[in-house]
Amino acid sequence: MRGKTSERPAPESRCAVAGLKKPPTPPEPCNRVPCTRIESIWEIVGDWEPSPCRSCRDLQTRAIQCVRRTENLLTGVVSRTNVNDTACTGYPKPLAKQICNENLCPVPPKFRLPPTPPMPLRRSPLYNRYDLRQNIVGIQGKTLYIDAVLAQGYPDPNVTWTLQNGVTLEADESLGRFRVFENGTLRIDNVRYGDRGQVETLAINSEGEDRVISPITIYGAPDIHSLKGYRNYKPTDGSYLIARPGDTVAMQCQFFGSPTPKGRWIRNGVPVELGGRFKTDSAGCLIVTNVRIDDSDVYECVAENMIGVDRKSIKLEVEMLERKWVRKYLSCSEDCGGGTRLVTAECRNSVTNVKVNDSECGEISTRPMSKRLSCNTMPCVDG
Repeated sequence: MRGKTSERPAPESRCAVAGLKKPPTPPEPCNRVPCTRIESIWEIVGDWEPSPCRSCRDLQTRAIQCVRRTENLLTGVVSRTNVNDTACTGYPKPLAKQICNENLCPVPPKFRLPPTPPMPLRRSPLYNRYDLRQNIVGIQGKTLYIDAVLAQGYPDPNVTWTLQNGVTLEADESLGRFRVFENGTLRIDNVRYGDRGQVETLAINSEGEDRVISPITIYGAPDIHSLKGYRNYKPTDGSYLIARPGDTVAMQCQFFGSPTPKGRWIRNGVPVELGGRFKTDSAGCLIVTNVRIDDSDVYECVAENMIGVDRKSIKLEVEMLERKWVRKYLSCSEDCGGGTRLVTAECRNSVTNVKVNDSECGEISTRPMSKRLSCNTMPCVDG
């Protein structure tokens, strides 16, 4: 285009022909990054001391110093020089001290005034029925303790015991076999069957009263208080039962105890087999019908319950006793001058000479006839 000049460079030869001199070329700067890096920093020297901590809230320290760090970027060599701490101003300084084991220190209790308790309301005594003993069991001859159930109330109620015999005892009071301790516990020594029944606990204060009744059950070992023999339904004396073959004998054993004992019969160490001629009634009486000679033995009554056992024995003797008629001379009608006496006969045991029933000597027709004989025929002497 016309009117415009071209800015394209011309060949240097043209400038030389024209007599122009080439100006000198100025040096162009390069590698403007410095060859060394210098900085001041805080440096930690060593570890925390002491290590480990020896006690609660122990103080640990470590050395901190300001260092001028010079690094040659071409060779990577680093040099350090200790300088004044002011050279590191502006840089965050690491901690030189710290507290350790602070979480192991006992926390002192915070002092607080105890709350003021509210004034209790005045109320009459009241027993908690769920705490009461439904049944109290004692063992005969042992000691029985009955704990007192505390009654709620204000003022504190006084507790008294009323026994089944009507005796009333207060705390720390005793009477015979009965004693009430200071805490209200009732003790009964040498428990007897007569102690069974009901006891009453009474709690009373100025606002009212409450009472509870507790039953007492007394357990005791069996006691055989009677063992009798019967021959043909007639009682015999002692523990020796004599019978004749064919008789019916019974051995009655009476006992008591609590719980109710169970009775059984033993013969020669073996339980008596019931059935046939041997049977028992509802009272536990052993009945033997149509006895035989081989039924003779020692029969033992055994009464037993959960507390203990009692035994007593009776001997049954079945024998063929000899009987005979023996003459019996009655008294003379006169002391002198001649009189008469009646001579009769009676049935006696030929071994023991004991009079027995006349029927045991057989038919009555065999009995000798009674008759009268003269006696005391000597003349009477006046005098």
